[in-house]
Amino acid sequence: MIEAFNEPRRIDRVLDHLSVTVVFEPRAILSPDTQSTLSREVMQVVRHTSGRSDIDEEEIVPYLFGEAGRGKVLAFIKDGDQVKAFAAGQFLNDGVRPLQFDGGTVFHVSTVHTVPGLVVDGGITLMKEIYDCLPSKPSHISAFTQSPRVYEYVKFLARGRVFPNPVGDSPENLATVYAQIVDFLGFKGEVDGGVFRRKIKGSFYSEVQLARNTNINRWFYESIRMNPTEGDLLLLLAKIN
Repeated sequence: MIEAFNEPRRIDRVLDHLSVTVVFEPRAILSPDTQSTLSREVMQVVRHTSGRSDIDEEEIVPYLFGEAGRGKVLAFIKDGDQVKAFAAGQFLNDGVRPLQFDGGTVFHVSTVHTVPGLVVDGGITLMKEIYDCLPSKPSHISAFTQSPRVYEYVKFLARGRVFPNPVGDSPENLATVYAQIVDFLGFKGEVDGGVFRRKIKGSFYSEVQLARNTNINRWFYESIRMNPTEGDLLLLLAKIN
């Protein structure tokens, strides 16, 4: 086991009258009743943000809790007793060895959803909370997205060091690293230049998530031919340390 990745613990704090919670190894630390309640609350958030009324708990649970002992992290924001935003991720490892890229570890962000109208940016707040609480800082983050806006934000945080990239060369071993990420996550299928074609049921979002930079939008929809309505996913990898 990778001790630093799988030590169960829970961190709670208050931010602008909202409660923010980060849980390491939620399978180990949250009771079955709490997991079930949280799944139902999160399901309502995803239905709201995606515009899909057919989302059920079966789709939600794997993203929230994952497999015990693999460095899973869950974070959520509550306003009163209602979940308003949540994020989940994990260190990419098989329980024994971490995925290494350029000498560092990779933290995979599996999902981020936030309802509109919060006094804080839910997604950014939760990702900062997760990163600040990680016992071992990753050198890279990976994530699937269907949003040029998310890509633009990650590109900004990574100071341009994000792949795939509209400009600049990609590392020679990028395809191998993509394959390793997919293997660690247990995904099926092949990555086409960073894109999974028709991987999920439609789009994450009920509205189009455009970047401010129109060049990124053109690259996203024309160059790599992302089609979120058909369930395409972009796998990005960003250097943050």
